[in-house]
Amino acid sequence: MTLPTIFDTLAYQFTGLAVVFTALGLIWGLLELIGLVFRRSTREVESAVVPLASEVPAADVLTPAVVAAIGAAVHETLGPGKRIKAIVPVATPDWAREGRRQIFSSHQPR
Repeated sequence: MTLPTIFDTLAYQFTGLAVVFTALGLIWGLLELIGLVFRRSTREVESAVVPLASEVPAADVLTPAVVAAIGAAVHETLGPGKRIKAIVPVATPDWAREGRRQIFSSHQPR
């Protein structure tokens, strides 16, 4: 049995790299195509979105239909027997800031 030469080994490695990079490029292209489809569908949905809580008074946002929809979502997500303690309209739509506040308030300082 003869051992492969250094050129055979390098050719084998470069062929493997070419296959891997080609596969990664195809996956990247597919994900870009899917992202394009989602971006187009999001634009269509955004035109039919209800105004945010900061744009409408709280009395108009918490209609009985909205409360029923929230209750149905809680029932479907968490199962029967769960209760909604409060529904508080948010004055600003800055969900990222609220998430960070909750995360930071849950940490114990040393």
